[in-house]
Amino acid sequence: MATHVKILSPKEILEFDEPPELNFEQRRTCFYLTASLNRKIQSLNKPVSKVGLVLQFGYYKYSGKFYKLKSFHSKDVKFICDLFILFLWENPQIHVANGNFIY
Repeated sequence: MATHVKILSPKEILEFDEPPELNFEQRRTCFYLTASLNRKIQSLNKPVSKVGLVLQFGYYKYSGKFYKLKSFHSKDVKFICDLFILFLWENPQIHVANGNFIY
């Protein structure tokens, strides 16, 4: 019996490696903080670590995959910063340049 392996196109590879594009309701669901996650986040010292952990958790919850930090969507970073009342301009460790999460 012959089996066929489908090779992804370059566009499909990029889509596979990028976090999902979430709307507002999906963000609220994905980035919802459970009590145990909130305790873990509070134990972290750096705001960038807190934001990164929540983003990885939410993306994994939505897609079952982890993503590179530099691929995080700026709207998601802003959503998490707003959630923590972390203002990007007050935290030079966290900023978004050209749609990338920079630390």
